Amino acid sequence: MRKRLLVSYLNLLISCVPLSAMAEATLPAAKEQDPTQQYPQERQQWQEKISLLEQEAGPFSLQMVEPLKNYALLLAKNSDREMAVEALRRAQHILHRQQGVHTPEQLNLMHQLVSISLQGHDYLNADGLQAFIFYLSNRDDNLDSKITAQRALANWYLHSGQFKLAITTVTKTIDLVESRENHQSPRLIELLLDKTLYRQMAGLCCNRKYLEQALQIAESAQAAVDIKDDIQFRLADVSLLESQHARAISHWQRLSTSITSEPRLITGSRQFNDREEIKKRYYRVTDDPLRRQFLQEMSREQRRIDLYLPPQFFTVNNNLERLPIVIRKAGEITRNKEKLSQTVGSPFAFLREQLEQILPLRLQKTDGMNTLSLKLNFTVTDKGRVKEIRIEGEAPHALKKLLRDTLITSRYRPALESGQPKTTHDVSIIQTFTTYDINPT
Repeated sequence: MRKRLLVSYLNLLISCVPLSAMAEATLPAAKEQDPTQQYPQERQQWQEKISLLEQEAGPFSLQMVEPLKNYALLLAKNSDREMAVEALRRAQHILHRQQGVHTPEQLNLMHQLVSISLQGHDYLNADGLQAFIFYLSNRDDNLDSKITAQRALANWYLHSGQFKLAITTVTKTIDLVESRENHQSPRLIELLLDKTLYRQMAGLCCNRKYLEQALQIAESAQAAVDIKDDIQFRLADVSLLESQHARAISHWQRLSTSITSEPRLITGSRQFNDREEIKKRYYRVTDDPLRRQFLQEMSREQRRIDLYLPPQFFTVNNNLERLPIVIRKAGEITRNKEKLSQTVGSPFAFLREQLEQILPLRLQKTDGMNTLSLKLNFTVTDKGRVKEIRIEGEAPHALKKLLRDTLITSRYRPALESGQPKTTHDVSIIQTFTTYDINPT
């Protein structure tokens, strides 16, 4: 009976807490020995400890929760994800019985379950867990708690490629702050910066107004100098994206100190503007309300995410801890049935399925992509444009053309010398395509 009870709670995954520190701090002392032998013994010790506690305190005692969490840490550290999920599910069930389904005490368990899902590349499951975490965290009517919960959800959307949902979430948070406080609340600064970032990652333009609003609030609230400098840098980046070079210079001149720095890729997503490609018409089979099929011309946005077309856009991550995927909502799925798409490439990332359209079969596989590594040499002008491109390395002509087009379409923050932009020659980056299979069996 108990065994069936344990098996029924299998389905969730592990925390952002450092696994090694937690497991070593809570496990019974073990003698130095072969690591391959140590784990089975430690696991057995935990099983015996939990079994003894169950006999003494009962199977649904709150005293069982912490040992089960620590046992799950050990299991996850050693890639026993199913057993780790089972232990965490059991701990969650105990909390539900003792404190109710909505108890916030289960949040740590949920974060552990998310982490385990990410370890196993089960991103859709992690997405569902994040939604439940938000539901639990957002129940408190306290404004600070709501802002924290909504920002955490928006950041998850950012990391999982759900940029439009990130924008929607942060917009709701901004509206909440303005309704509870006012349009000049200092809390709005970070939220407006978040919104600008999410919009850039979605490839949307016209973000200046959000940054200017953030700067106006920062100046009124006498915010720290580094916050105002950060906003000026972002305003300069937006100016470069808008091809307003003189405006970008004016923002660099407003920095608190004269900055000297190297060229830096501007974060965001950019769509290719190949005139020949734009002229082409693509169609997809669509059903009408009577289920009669007809051909419908695809919009540019539909073409952008269609997996049967060659790359339509690229993304620059810039240390955003992006997961190598895009989770698409129902409205974004056209003829591609999968809700999950994989991205590949660094520093320029593409949809893997689109990239495969221009690669020979031998390079479409994971092992083939892992062999691709190209050195890109170029000049970054004082206006943030790329020219004089040279590509080193063995790769198909179509891939080299794609990377050349990517560099031309990208925008750089140019090198600055005492706050003044300058042209930089012999800039180089290494473009790789390291990947792996999602949900490997």
